[in-house]
Amino acid sequence: MHKLVVVLSQFGPAGVFGIAALDSAGIPLPMGVDALLIAIAIASPGEAYLAALLAVAGSAVGNAFLYHVSRK
Repeated sequence: MHKLVVVLSQFGPAGVFGIAALDSAGIPLPMGVDALLIAIAIASPGEAYLAALLAVAGSAVGNAFLYHVSRK
């Protein structure tokens, strides 16, 4: 799982979406999204808002997936 997080983190803000979706879908990644958001904000502050928006969207997608799986 660590390798997947490393690969997704190389995609920058788009990787935040994937990590947030995995984290919310039931695969625990403690502080994965938070740490990546902070790293992106430090490295390129202009992409920080986009990364935060994609983290929220990824979390919503992951939660919706988990909800639909649990309903079945």
